[in-house]
Amino acid sequence: MKTLFRFPLPTLIGCFLISFSTVNAQMVVDNLQKEGVEMNPNADRDIKIATDFIKAVVIDEDQAKARTMVIPGFKAYGPAMADSSMIDETMQGWQRTYVNQKNRKVVVRPLSFRVKTGPYKGDWVSIWGDYTFTESGKTITFPYTYLMMIINGKIAGARIYHDTASIMTQLGYKVTPPDVATK
Repeated sequence: MKTLFRFPLPTLIGCFLISFSTVNAQMVVDNLQKEGVEMNPNADRDIKIATDFIKAVVIDEDQAKARTMVIPGFKAYGPAMADSSMIDETMQGWQRTYVNQKNRKVVVRPLSFRVKTGPYKGDWVSIWGDYTFTESGKTITFPYTYLMMIINGKIAGARIYHDTASIMTQLGYKVTPPDVATK
């Protein structure tokens, strides 16, 4: 049995209670509608750039082509909050991925929009999809969301979200509680 990570029991209980507590809870709504969101007039072009980038990286393993689709200073984030990488680090990560993951398949469902003002001003492509691959004889499938900001026909930055724990458990890792000392 592979162990993915261990959480102390009080941490698990705390997370559970916090997730259902409304007493000291807060929700911040950063309503982009107030910033002025509209359909991207370059939607077809930007969606093609975003999907061509994914195809070049994931399916074709053509990193040279993918590099032509990003601006200097491109930065990717995710899936964890602290994860970030420039284009070289992103491509190095994919080089490691190519070794273990076979039969990669990506389903993309794109939407493009423009934020007219505020800190997120610009043209965006949002892709909701499914990623499937085979590793160690197991077929793994998980949903993902990939957001890309497009500036002048190039990808300026990206943010990916997916459930890493789902991937790891499908690969056979187990989430196990820590050893609890008895008194």
